[in-house]
Amino acid sequence: MNLYKQIGLGLCFFTLGCNICSCSDFLDEELTTEQNTDYFNTSEGIDALNVSLYYNLRFHFAKEWACATTNAGTDEFRVGGDGSNASWNNYDGNFQSQIVSNSTNMYDVWDGMYIGINNANLLLSKVESDSYMGPNKKTYIGEAYFLRGFNYLKLVSQYGGVPLKLSPSVTPEREFTRATTEGTLAQVISDLTKAYNNLPEKASMIGKMTKDAAAHFLAKAYLLRASEINDSWNSGTKEKDLVESLRLTQEVISHHSLAPNYSDLWNYTEPNGVNELLDEILLSAQFSSEKSSEGASGNQCHLYYISVYKDLPQMQRDIAGEREYQRLRTTYYIYNIYDMINDSRFWKSFKTKYAVNNPSKNSIYEQGDLGIMYVINRPGDTRFSKVELKDEIVYSKTGKTIPTVFVAYPNDRNNNDDVALYDYYKSLCTFK
Repeated sequence: MNLYKQIGLGLCFFTLGCNICSCSDFLDEELTTEQNTDYFNTSEGIDALNVSLYYNLRFHFAKEWACATTNAGTDEFRVGGDGSNASWNNYDGNFQSQIVSNSTNMYDVWDGMYIGINNANLLLSKVESDSYMGPNKKTYIGEAYFLRGFNYLKLVSQYGGVPLKLSPSVTPEREFTRATTEGTLAQVISDLTKAYNNLPEKASMIGKMTKDAAAHFLAKAYLLRASEINDSWNSGTKEKDLVESLRLTQEVISHHSLAPNYSDLWNYTEPNGVNELLDEILLSAQFSSEKSSEGASGNQCHLYYISVYKDLPQMQRDIAGEREYQRLRTTYYIYNIYDMINDSRFWKSFKTKYAVNNPSKNSIYEQGDLGIMYVINRPGDTRFSKVELKDEIVYSKTGKTIPTVFVAYPNDRNNNDDVALYDYYKSLCTFK
């Protein structure tokens, strides 16, 4: 039996050896599916580089960092029921380490911005060359300068002065010199000015960068440089910056009309639907129903403001109510900045009612009854300050008690910090 095994193994190895020898010509093939940097010297590679700029725009709306780095820590928002990114509101030591998997790291935004900047630098190194004569040369130059300026504007707003990388990285680099805030803003203004001078006035397709989009962010850069936080060095540019910012904003306003109804902006129906084509929109990051833009890589920003409703009486989570990530909550200050009688934008921005979607068995409630109501008081208004509300508020039109009612400014909230903040801003502003 042992002899047979040895003979068998010998035959197997002999057969395998013959196969390897006989197939040597077949295996000696040229690999064409793996690309290297030479690809960016071709017209197809340059086109792909340009597409990457638009993919980088999605970064600002794709994950937790979109809201953690822009809304948290401002007068308008506070930490919601989920504290995954509370450190961005509190400015505490947890900035240095990730609390949970949902937390945004300091380096997340940094890395995302410099990836886009390097792609823009690489594209510029190709299309600004005298040898490149493609039909989209001017537009590609404008788009590359736009994204680079746009990303540096984000960085300087978040971190102050940052390293200015103005050429593509072709080898690993470990040492960088940090520019000043003044130098970084000068670069932002230079880049966005070049974008303004090269981009077309009208977009060739939805979501493409235009001259007006560049003008909008260029105006923001001028305003940032003129801000009082830069008073230690901006005296030489402040007056001219304010004049130029006003000119640019007036130019953009003259080119676009507002939505017929403010609620039209939020009337989402489908990807690339009617509300995404409104003339009021200057630039929009492009998401779609394709798998590549779903889930963690998709637009989740609308979920970070939703209050928990699935655990309340007669309610369950549904598509219309969305998933309640509850990262942020609105401050009382932002409620009161609106004229709730003469300015309909408040009621078209905030959801104050939910319909019953999970009526309990044998209960008096039916699908569609008023299930949740938020009563938004003014500071000092205690008419509806307790849970035992007046009859006309407690009962809906059906005559049934509303299962859940929340009241802004109950008795124990009328002297909190938000009221003081509101009074402070009111003293600075004229409300019409």
